[in-house]
Amino acid sequence: MIEEKYSEIPLKKLAVFSLIASYGKISGEVYEQADALYMIDQISKDIGVPYAVVGGIAASVLGEPRMSMDVDILVKDSDRETLKNALIDTGKFHLKKGNIIDFVSERGKTQVDLLPSGTEFGSGIAFPEPVDEMVVQKHGYRWLKPEALILMKMEVYMSERLMGEEDPTRWAKHAGDIIGLLRKNKKTLDPNLIKEAIKQTVKPESQKEYLEAFQKLVKAAQDDDHNERKKLHPWLK
Repeated sequence: MIEEKYSEIPLKKLAVFSLIASYGKISGEVYEQADALYMIDQISKDIGVPYAVVGGIAASVLGEPRMSMDVDILVKDSDRETLKNALIDTGKFHLKKGNIIDFVSERGKTQVDLLPSGTEFGSGIAFPEPVDEMVVQKHGYRWLKPEALILMKMEVYMSERLMGEEDPTRWAKHAGDIIGLLRKNKKTLDPNLIKEAIKQTVKPESQKEYLEAFQKLVKAAQDDDHNERKKLHPWLK
């Protein structure tokens, strides 16, 4: 049975990931995320469905670490139901609603969001497909490349800011993710290419705001004293 095949999950591939995702503190939530991610990776390979890890966990692994409460997985829209059903068939994943499922273990549970590629936001930015050229391999998993992840994070960051999100730490965490990705990948990532991507994807009426906001984040990423971060929000220390 599938459930038996995945019932014992080795932790040898997950040690580094667990440390990064939790600021170096081992917790039940992190183990659940690690277990869920391991099963998603193995099952995706078994059924031939490509995926990419995105969201806060990806930003932590590819950029600077922060705590994240769920696992975000990017899949092709045409593969979403196939992967969701295969995960549920293990007996470890349970449908919550729509494309949100819970991974349940003896330690507790963690939420998994299956995000369909091609989903377009109001700005014009859309989720890319998790094809090999858009993915980087690290710690044995498939992660969306930093430049594509930054573009996705820019959409969430700007959407929550423009909507006047009452809790600024919500959009500030996305700003911190973008700054961390820029800093960690500064030797291989050209911010100008992301600016060009913004010009090509974001609707003309919103481009100026997006470009100005991104430039401030680039400036903050280049400031080793973190003064530019604090100008954006005191939470970004």
